[in-house]
Formats: sequence, C-alpha cells, structure tokens
Amino acid sequence: MEDPEDNPGLVADCTTLVAVRNHFMSIQPNAEIDWNTPWKETRTKNGRVVSLDLVVATGSIPAELGNLTNLTSLSLS
Repeated sequence: MEDPEDNPGLVADCTTLVAVRNHFMSIQPNAEIDWNTPWKETRTKNGRVVSLDLVVATGSIPAELGNLTNLTSLSLS
C-alpha cells in the first residue's frame, strides 16, 4: 500500500471530492443518494483525478471543483 505522503496530489484530490460530496449533501440533506454511484465514472491518471461525472449533481457547482488541477473532463448530467 502506498503511503499518502508519497502522493500529496491524490490526497488533495480526495479531499476535494469529499468537499464536493458535502456541498451536494448540504443542498439536499435528506436525499437518499448512493455516494458510490457518482464516483463510478471518476477516472485517474498518474494518481490524479482527470475525469469526473457527477450524475446526481443538482444546484450550484461547488467552487472546490477548481482544486482538481488535472481535471480534463467534467460531466454534470
């Protein structure tokens, strides 16, 4: 298992994804959302998030998405 200190970019990306999840949960706190589903289309390359498909996204786009500096594909379906 890789030590998180060996890949601070991936740790930052994971922190961002949690913040994004928290953003959408704050909009619909009682929504029954399976949070395994929106991450199924998340892709990484060289240990960084490069593609994200937020299939349950409603409301405003969280500013935290700007922290995914290697993101090249974003779907807000």
